[in-house]
Amino acid sequence: MLEKERLKVYYEFSMPGWRNWQTYYLEVVAPQGLRVQVPPRAQFWYNIGMKNLLAFLRSQKLVSIASHNTKDVWIANVYFGADEKGTIYFISSKDSKHSQMILKNPKVAFSASWFDLKNNKNRKGIQGLGICKQADIAESIKGIKLLYKGFPDLHDILTLEWIKTNAWNTKVWVIKPSYMKYFDDKVYGDDESEEFNFK
Repeated sequence: MLEKERLKVYYEFSMPGWRNWQTYYLEVVAPQGLRVQVPPRAQFWYNIGMKNLLAFLRSQKLVSIASHNTKDVWIANVYFGADEKGTIYFISSKDSKHSQMILKNPKVAFSASWFDLKNNKNRKGIQGLGICKQADIAESIKGIKLLYKGFPDLHDILTLEWIKTNAWNTKVWVIKPSYMKYFDDKVYGDDESEEFNFK
């Protein structure tokens, strides 16, 4: 049996919302000679922030989408589901004003937010940019399944066959985000938010 020793690893990092550098200590019990690596602080906190962002986004059901053409800007509120990469899926008539704008110009902005009715200093939300398009068959199937999770009553209505044949020309649409700002009072404090780029 390998002899064990107590190793002390320490590093400095800045938590979002904390004004001063803090030193933290991590104690581990490990076989002698083990090398413990701590992830770079920027990437470490970026990954945690992204995880929080995606968890919040996937917990929401309504997103506001801004589309535009050469003359007008329009806002639409739609029910949606999001996958593990932050891709947003929603249903909307192909004949609606925002859908017609999106078909001509796929660049959109979007937002979703939440706040504590008893505490106006407890807010969360996302603001983002992305490219929107009508979903293909595989994307439609995925989008329908995600919408089932948020809206179980759609099981008997929303099917791939219905998407293909419904009289309202309703289709599944996909937003692939390129950028999101996530704000969360409890996580970021006075700093308020963190920005993320998507590939």
